[in-house]
Amino acid sequence: MTPELTPERLAAMRAGRSAVKSIAELIAKANLNRPEAEMAKIAKRLEDTPETMRRTYLRAVSGRSMAAGIKAFCAECVGWVREEVRLCTAPACPLYAYRPYTERATAETDEAESDEEGKANHDAAAT
Repeated sequence: MTPELTPERLAAMRAGRSAVKSIAELIAKANLNRPEAEMAKIAKRLEDTPETMRRTYLRAVSGRSMAAGIKAFCAECVGWVREEVRLCTAPACPLYAYRPYTERATAETDEAESDEEGKANHDAAAT
């Protein structure tokens, strides 16, 4: 059972999210078990990462989320601009089909397009 979302609880949740933590605190909370040399590289990259993407980056390097890894990679590739990820012009990139912030075709749309193509092919073959 989830606790009731009272205005006080919402305010506390927002305050917790907006509290800026130091790089060391973020890394400690992520509980990364890496050699010291790797941790130094992660800390350096985390310093260069915008605050809005730091948690995503840490989820990615911790190995907890493949989606976070893709999101962090794509965002870093285009200078951390979300809109640029959506407008990516590198279709040869292996992650292009998986990039975040884009609308995906639904199964119904795919089926409808497949039905239309099949019908068109059938009509063309009949003539």
